[in-house]
Amino acid sequence: MPSFEYVSTYSSFYDYPYRLCSIESAGRVLPDSGRVKVFTSYVEDLRTKLPPSLEHKVDIVAIDPTKLFEGTPLSEWYENRSFESSPFPGYTLADALRLAVLFQYGGFYLDLDIIVLSETLFSRHSALARDANGVQVNNALLNFPSGHPFLSLLMNNLPEYSQHQGWGTTGPSLVSEIFQQCSTSHHRDCTDVSAMPAHHHAPYLINHIKEQLLGRANSTDLVELLAHHWALHYYNHQWHDVKCIPDSSLFDELMKLVCPESQKLAVCVETP
Repeated sequence: MPSFEYVSTYSSFYDYPYRLCSIESAGRVLPDSGRVKVFTSYVEDLRTKLPPSLEHKVDIVAIDPTKLFEGTPLSEWYENRSFESSPFPGYTLADALRLAVLFQYGGFYLDLDIIVLSETLFSRHSALARDANGVQVNNALLNFPSGHPFLSLLMNNLPEYSQHQGWGTTGPSLVSEIFQQCSTSHHRDCTDVSAMPAHHHAPYLINHIKEQLLGRANSTDLVELLAHHWALHYYNHQWHDVKCIPDSSLFDELMKLVCPESQKLAVCVETP
């Protein structure tokens, strides 16, 4: 049974309705037997903001780190609260939790700023995603069966990377370097692991994404997005000043097709 998993540890994330599009778009492409699981520290907050039409498709699960890390290479690391010595303890724990969720349950992990455009996304197994620069891989999109040895390899190395200075050391840096190392050495734990080309999920350059999506839509851009890409990563860190989505923008028109319930909540409403 295919499933999408999300991990959300920040309550303010749901203050922006367009961020619900990731959850809705995933639910709409899944077959009837598929589930969307959102592991969150703010169950009631999400439950009150999730469109009612998604209730039959989405499981909202309270994060229980002790249970999630049990039986994983990070069990002792979490029990000893070692993540607290990281320069970025919140980010480190969030990076570790997504690996634990996949290790325990398997499936597709997606960041909440990735909108699903096509069920073709299911076709990549044991996969990472290349960043928009086409060089590094990141941990924003991960697809692995439960207990996959590559997940164990990442978790075994995460405690060391958590002590490095600089943002993203337990995320893109960890995943990129371990993937590169084990691919070069033909390590048995990653012989079946592949990197999804960036154009499948990151059709725009990072510095131009917001400008492209918030600009007025034209039919060519919309057709291009839906015909040639499996997902859209819009990189949430650039969107903190965007409270709503302009009417008739490319983002608005896209949401009408892939997450119409979220679109109704997200579109800017002009006051008379």
